[in-house]
Amino acid sequence: MSTRRFSSNIAAAPLLAAALALLVACSGKQDTVASVVNDTPALTVTVGKPISRSLARTITASGSVAPWQEISLGVELSSVRVARVLVDVGQKVKKGQPLIEMDARTLQVDLNSARARVAEADAALALARANAERGRRLKEQQLISAGNADELIAGDARAEAQRQSALAQLESARLRLGFATVRAPDDGVISARSVDAGQIVSPNNELLKMIRESRLEWRGELSGADLARIKVGTEVRLRDPTGAEVIGKVRSVAPSLDPRSRTGLVYADLAKPGELRAGMFVE
Repeated sequence: MSTRRFSSNIAAAPLLAAALALLVACSGKQDTVASVVNDTPALTVTVGKPISRSLARTITASGSVAPWQEISLGVELSSVRVARVLVDVGQKVKKGQPLIEMDARTLQVDLNSARARVAEADAALALARANAERGRRLKEQQLISAGNADELIAGDARAEAQRQSALAQLESARLRLGFATVRAPDDGVISARSVDAGQIVSPNNELLKMIRESRLEWRGELSGADLARIKVGTEVRLRDPTGAEVIGKVRSVAPSLDPRSRTGLVYADLAKPGELRAGMFVE
């Protein structure tokens, strides 16, 4: 009985040794894993100096392309006939360049008559001055009555006044003759034409329209909130019909809003409008 118990204990010994070895191995692996976890660095924090920086904001708006200034041209004469129209729509012109010539034959006759009246007034003035000088000498010598002498002297003044009137009429005739040629008041481009040779025109007739300095601008409609953010000099980017980008600069901002639409206008100069034309609606 005692011998069998001893044999059983001897047979269990290898199993016990293996279990102890496995336990030691597992314990060593756990220590290794714990060591690796403990060696992992914590969250790294970098301290920097704060910087203030402006962020660009894009505002989309729609508006029309319009002339910077469009001048209406006509004549200052009444019931005159157009002799020649020297320009057409789209043509660039220079300041002082002739645009329209009127039939000036009647005006030339008026100028010649005014010159003749001036010559007549000059002759009458010379005679009146001679008579006035003679009247003064005779009055000093008491060879003429004071009343007659004064009449001769007054004739000099009347002749001078008549000469001044004749000169004024001459200047008026010259001015009217100058009006017979319509000239460009500034550099620009002809934007409209409503006159042909042979047409009889009056001062209230619009004959030509000219865009001054050929300058175009974009007039964008913005809400009140967006309008308050726009400053003079703000860049405006448009697209012409070919898709090319056109750059403009805000020249002015409307000080008030339209009471019906609650929108205000910004005016942007277009230095190089590309294929944009006045009247186009562009975003």
